[in-house]
Amino acid sequence: MKSKSLFSKYFIEFMLVLLIPMITIALMFIQARSTVVDLILTSSEEKMNQFFKRVDAVVEEGRDICLNIGSNEECRKYATYANVLPDKTTYQSVILQKFLSNYMSEKYSDIFVYYPIEDKIVSAVNAVTTSKHYYEIYYEKNQNSFWEEFESILNCTSKKPVLKGMNGKNIGSYLCVSALQMSFSDDAYSYVVVLVMKPQYIQELMQEIECDTQEGVSIIYDTNKEVIWSSTELNLDYSTERLGERGTRDVVIEGNTYIMQSQKSDILKAYYAYMVPEAYFWEKLVKLYIICGICGGLCIVLGFVLVCHQSKKAYQPLEQMINNIQEQKSVYYDARINTEFEFIESLFNTEKEEKMELNRSVRKRDEQIERSKFLISLLNGSVKILDNENDIFKKNYVELYSDRFYVIIIQIEESECQMEKTDLTFIIPNVFQELGNRNHNSYVLSVQDNKYVMILNLKDRKNESINSLLLEGKEFMQKYYDVSMTLGISSVKEGLRGVHNAYEEACYALKYRYLLGKESVIEYSLIADRSFDYFPPAENLMYYMITDYLSGRGKNETAVLLVQEIIKNYHIHNGVSLETIECFKIEAISTLNRMLLKDKYCGSEWNEKVKRLIDISLFEDFTSCFSEILEELHEKYQEQSENEDICKRVLEYIDSNYRDPQLSLKLISDKMNISSSYLSRLFKEKYQISIPDYLTGKRIRDAKADLRNSSYGIQEIAERNGFLSDSAFIKIFKKIEGITPGVYRDLLRKQQ
Repeated sequence: MKSKSLFSKYFIEFMLVLLIPMITIALMFIQARSTVVDLILTSSEEKMNQFFKRVDAVVEEGRDICLNIGSNEECRKYATYANVLPDKTTYQSVILQKFLSNYMSEKYSDIFVYYPIEDKIVSAVNAVTTSKHYYEIYYEKNQNSFWEEFESILNCTSKKPVLKGMNGKNIGSYLCVSALQMSFSDDAYSYVVVLVMKPQYIQELMQEIECDTQEGVSIIYDTNKEVIWSSTELNLDYSTERLGERGTRDVVIEGNTYIMQSQKSDILKAYYAYMVPEAYFWEKLVKLYIICGICGGLCIVLGFVLVCHQSKKAYQPLEQMINNIQEQKSVYYDARINTEFEFIESLFNTEKEEKMELNRSVRKRDEQIERSKFLISLLNGSVKILDNENDIFKKNYVELYSDRFYVIIIQIEESECQMEKTDLTFIIPNVFQELGNRNHNSYVLSVQDNKYVMILNLKDRKNESINSLLLEGKEFMQKYYDVSMTLGISSVKEGLRGVHNAYEEACYALKYRYLLGKESVIEYSLIADRSFDYFPPAENLMYYMITDYLSGRGKNETAVLLVQEIIKNYHIHNGVSLETIECFKIEAISTLNRMLLKDKYCGSEWNEKVKRLIDISLFEDFTSCFSEILEELHEKYQEQSENEDICKRVLEYIDSNYRDPQLSLKLISDKMNISSSYLSRLFKEKYQISIPDYLTGKRIRDAKADLRNSSYGIQEIAERNGFLSDSAFIKIFKKIEGITPGVYRDLLRKQQ
């Protein structure tokens, strides 16, 4: 009866654990399924409203800019000059271009004014040109012409700003706000103001509000159902759709159904739409089915697992204990010999001695921990002396042979041993502690990664050299474990406080590793008396030596020889102090920085080289790295000198041969025996102008001098200055100066 009642209890608990979550999941599924469509529609409508409100704000700002520009006096002046005084349009175009540039921002790719009477465009970005030339240069891409859209923008007849698009239904379409303006009531004085928005800016707006283009498609179209902008290019006949009607409806595109939502712009005559694939709705429902199914299955599985676990725990606690004991102790329980409790009692009796031994091991381990803490405090000088020194050592489980100590710091340099790092951490202290305990008392502690401290308590008060002992340990680790190390050895110190002083001496001795190199055995007594003597041979000597080497005037042929000579002149050798080496290092790095800043070599690559030079931990590596950097600088200098010579020769060649009409970049590069692209890059970096532009400028300057100072005809001036024909000369002259050569000569004569 007892077993049955317990079983019934756990069965009821199982039913509660299983049924309550299942009922909850079912109710949540019914409710979620009925609302998921409304939530998706609401979410997509919110995305649409957020995006198109931002677009409206940008368009409204563009509309205001168009109206401000169109009503400005500078635009009207240009229209008047174009109709009455065309000779004054060149100067007025410069003023108008500066005025337009004041309205430029990161949102717009260009702002321009189109004057039909001259078929001219004055642009904030692209200067003055004809409408066809302007379009071909800046908007016709990849052989795809959208001239009709661009022409419709230029022929805008609306005096109120309108929103139009270029490049058809392409995703990267330019949005334009344009408006017709008039200086006077006469149509001859009319002009069109156009503001061109960056396609990337509209894309950034869409990303900024987290409008997921993989789920939905955003569309902007005008009252004629012509698409102005689209986030995705779709094969949809908009003329058959009820665009412009606010609401939600189904649209079929290439067999796929979309849910479309539309609304009218609050600013201009344009409409917005947002389409979400119908498959997206079903995808959300499928996810809901899968999630609810997984949750229900997990409830069933976890419910059965929980009941099995609780039943086993309730019915067989003692049997489980016996099984655990048999597995852990490798013993066998026979129910015919004794009971479970007798079996457990016999185990307790047999393990009593093992527990006592374990307690002794624990006490020994605790003593080692306390001793290590005490010795580390002793090294750091943080032990308070309240009792007799011998009592303090005994209290912390340290046996003394005398009151005299050595402290040795062991730094591991390199290890090719295949053993685990934890094994080496065990081997190194044991090797040195065993060597120290032959004639003395020693303790070895790990204080950092790859760094150990050996405290050696001498057996008596005699001064005894320990170098042979340390060298034996060093050679043993190198021979059997491929571990190399550097040792810093203090002098002999007395008493508890002397341990801290000895540790500081050993640390200071180890610093001389920078000068003496890896795998050295450095005794404090041999380096303690080194004095700080740093007297540079002459002011800025190092700077002048490096400058002579880089320029090729120095006597040293390589950077290595130069660095060796610098070290010799500054009296740097193994016998100097660390302070002297540090001063030399600082002067070398400072001199190098002066060279880099002077010649503008201050990019991230050179900064990393200097940083690496600062962080080097050995003087030998420092000199090697210093030589490498100077060698690279030397190569840069030579390359720069060669490039400057080439550019100078090109400049002289152009100035001497610019009258040759066949002179070109290819001809010059062939003459110089250099590739055209490389020569063009060198020339532009040196003079900030391309070779063709410089050649054209030279010809135009001399042609202007001929127009001003001679009576030669236009054709003769063109031939004298390297132009292929007088028509080519007139075209290029007008493009650069804004007027023809004849008009330019007439203006000069009027001024005289």
